[in-house]
Amino acid sequence: MNTTDEYTRHHRPFESLLRSKGYNDRFEIISKAADFHHYGTLRETLHQFLAHMERQNLRAANISLKTYAEYRNPDDYKECQLLGNFDIEKGFVIERIFIESRYPNETQQLKLRNNHEIPGKNAVISRFRRPKPWDRQLKGDFKIRRKR
Repeated sequence: MNTTDEYTRHHRPFESLLRSKGYNDRFEIISKAADFHHYGTLRETLHQFLAHMERQNLRAANISLKTYAEYRNPDDYKECQLLGNFDIEKGFVIERIFIESRYPNETQQLKLRNNHEIPGKNAVISRFRRPKPWDRQLKGDFKIRRKR
C-alpha cells in the first residue's frame, strides 16, 4: 500500500459519518501539532488536512474540527467543536465535543467513546431551550403608540 492510500483511506468514512449526522455546512480544522489551519467544505477541509499530513510525513496529530448547527435562521446557531486526533492506523477519532449556543447563551461538553456517538445536528439543537418569539423584545414599560 502506498503512502497516499494510508492517509486518504480514512477520509470517506469520516466524511460520510458527519454527513449522515446532518453536518453539511462549512468546517474549520485546526491542528497545532501539524501547524495547520483551513476553512471550507467538509470534503475540501479533510482533503487539505490529509495532504498536509502526508507532505509533513506526520503519522498522528491532534485536531479541532469546528462547524455550526442552525435553528431556523443564521442568528440562532450552535457552534460545535469536535476535539480529537488523527492517527494513520485508526483514522479520525473524536473524543469530546463542545457545543456553544448563541441563544440561550450556554455551553455544553460531551465525552464520546467512539465516533458513532457524535450527536446529529437536530440532537444538538434540541439540547438547548428553543427561543420564544418574545424573548428578544426589550423588557420594560413601553407603550404602544398608535399612528394618527
